[in-house]
Amino acid sequence: DAERIFNDQLSRLNMEYIDFYLLHALTKDKWERMVELGVLEFCDKLISEGKIRRLGFSFHDEYEVFEQIITHRKWDFCQLQFNYMDTEEQAGIKGYELAERLGVPVVVMEPVKGGALANLPPDICDIFKGLDPARSIASWALRWVGSFPNVKVILSGMSDAAQVEDNLDTLGNFTPLDQAE
Repeated sequence: DAERIFNDQLSRLNMEYIDFYLLHALTKDKWERMVELGVLEFCDKLISEGKIRRLGFSFHDEYEVFEQIITHRKWDFCQLQFNYMDTEEQAGIKGYELAERLGVPVVVMEPVKGGALANLPPDICDIFKGLDPARSIASWALRWVGSFPNVKVILSGMSDAAQVEDNLDTLGNFTPLDQAE
């Protein structure tokens, strides 16, 4: 069904090609099924035809599975859950480091952990505010992720205009975390 699905996607997008094509939400079982069904070979065919410009994957499993997937082929990008609370979850910091060593750019999802890193207990907020009272609590999570040189895109869910403005201010005037921070 991969050919039908891809052609339907092109049609709905009203495009002749897709710049960044993502194999979504890979887990061990989904990955093994894609390999078994020849989905990667089909994607390579689409790349050779110019219908896919860059091929990547998003990931939702343990590090060992991530290592298997990312070393299977030369990927153009990967998408990871990555934030300062989840460095040992899913691919985690080890996955980021492996992607960097392999030269695979990283797209980050969940940099603010679904908003949890913007709504911390008061005693933790006081630590951040003590470092820089002008910065929002969420901005620290975005700055942490953005301080990694192989992070090329940060996907941040936002639910109101103030969050959009805060994210634009944080990343538009970006300063990486320093050692003290």
